[in-house]
Amino acid sequence: MPEFLYLVSTAIKYKHLNNLSSIKVKYDINDPQNIRGASILGYISNKEFYITVKKVISYIDYYNVGPNYISTKINYKGSDKVVKIQYQLIIFLFSKFISNDKIPNSLFLNISYSNPISNSIPIYNREGTKNHLNNKYNGESLVKYLKASKNCQSNSAYVKKLSKKITKGCKSKLQKAKAIFNWVRDNVVYTSYYNTKYGAKNALINRKGNCVDQSHALISLYRASKIPARYVHGYCKFVSGHWYGHVWTQVLVGKVWYVADASNYELNGFGHVNNWKYNSYSLYGKYSRLNF
Repeated sequence: MPEFLYLVSTAIKYKHLNNLSSIKVKYDINDPQNIRGASILGYISNKEFYITVKKVISYIDYYNVGPNYISTKINYKGSDKVVKIQYQLIIFLFSKFISNDKIPNSLFLNISYSNPISNSIPIYNREGTKNHLNNKYNGESLVKYLKASKNCQSNSAYVKKLSKKITKGCKSKLQKAKAIFNWVRDNVVYTSYYNTKYGAKNALINRKGNCVDQSHALISLYRASKIPARYVHGYCKFVSGHWYGHVWTQVLVGKVWYVADASNYELNGFGHVNNWKYNSYSLYGKYSRLNF
């Protein structure tokens, strides 16, 4: 679906420029992972629409990911307001716009956040695509992936209470695993420094940490919920183009070790990484505990 969004965005751009050249299809664009937006009521002008189109193209060209949302100016009763149009509404809007034989001067939008369009996330994986960061469980003993350690205080009363609060209402292990990941990603803000500084408990209390402490936080909450989890250490090329040593998490649900990297609020989701190039990283190892 993000490939379709890029294609239709480029088609609109070409139509605006009266460019009759062929459009080169861009493959392997990743799905957004933290979609959010607001209810939309008002008119989007022709000019603002093309600004939005260019924002989408630029975002995908830089990150190779569909945008969670795009900030756009909407006019209602003579007053302009900046709103966040979420991913699926962007697809709907662009499709509606390009379906016109003549480019309209403006489009009226009245879509509430409760609209089914707002809550249906279009995801389409082309045949043959594979996530190399999720691995099959090989049957090894899981005891060490459930134990507390010096920096992974899964036996702490604070961590246990928080884990229980986050997973309240979850009916399956997968729901719990996703809820814990989303909470850490959205609440423990990434901060740059080397190695362990806080450990799990203090990272959760302070609501901040680097990739190591975010991993401590994630794994402690998983283990407190009796879900096996482990550390992964590697050398990664980030979307900025720079290479860095990096730590992330894998959590076992069923027969799959799912990747859970909370280091980027905008780009990463449960089972998916978009802030570094997962096809060209160097793996150092997978561990039940870290010594740094």
